[in-house]
Amino acid sequence: MKLPGKIPVMLLADSILFPQAFLPLYIYEEHYRLLLRHALDSHRLFAIALPRRRKPIPYPIGCLGLIRACVDHPDGTSHLVLQGLCRIRFTAFHTHHPYLTANYTLHNTHPCDPHPLLDRLAKDIQETIRHITTHHSEFPSWIAPYIGSLTEHDMLCDIVAHTFIQSLSVKRKIIQEQFLPERLRLVRDALNHLAEHI
Repeated sequence: MKLPGKIPVMLLADSILFPQAFLPLYIYEEHYRLLLRHALDSHRLFAIALPRRRKPIPYPIGCLGLIRACVDHPDGTSHLVLQGLCRIRFTAFHTHHPYLTANYTLHNTHPCDPHPLLDRLAKDIQETIRHITTHHSEFPSWIAPYIGSLTEHDMLCDIVAHTFIQSLSVKRKIIQEQFLPERLRLVRDALNHLAEHI
């Protein structure tokens, strides 16, 4: 897929989108209705960014998302499902539209050679997920086997962070982190904290 050089940006104060994760959204504000129409009429892409408190621009790392499904309602609102594609770093923001737009670069994971440490961290994460889902009925029965089947450490981190971690400050650290071992540690430590309090 060829990515556009400038994209619409939606600011969400209570959600962070991760690559490969799915985010349901209800669009009702007029400027975001316009953003959605633009995206649907062109590349079906827009970014999710976390706003800063008392500052006009969001945090510099966000996620580019693809509209996978969208249902329009007679009152002009819409329900949609956005799939995260990749981490991005915003390089410039533009406010001449009714909604925010931005230039960006890809915020890729740093290359990392296979190492037993990565496998140990991934195994710790998967075992903690099994423990959490066994003791917490909120999660469906298929989620632990699915997490256990993931072999790509990148995807494991992002799916687990999106699904299980509630703290926005921890999620922000995970979405920003480019070094995979440190990203795995952040996810593992957040899960251990969650497991201790269920």
